[in-house]
Amino acid sequence: MTEQTNVYTVGNIVEARNKIEELERQGYLKENIYVLTHDKE
Repeated sequence: MTEQTNVYTVGNIVEARNKIEELERQGYLKENIYVLTHDKE
């Protein structure tokens, strides 16, 4: 079995929510979706 990590970059919370919904539609479980954030300052 091969495990794979995919990384996506979004610009704001709305894009993040849309990406999460898209991944869930593709069959990813919410507990396997991780969101990392940072402050632009």
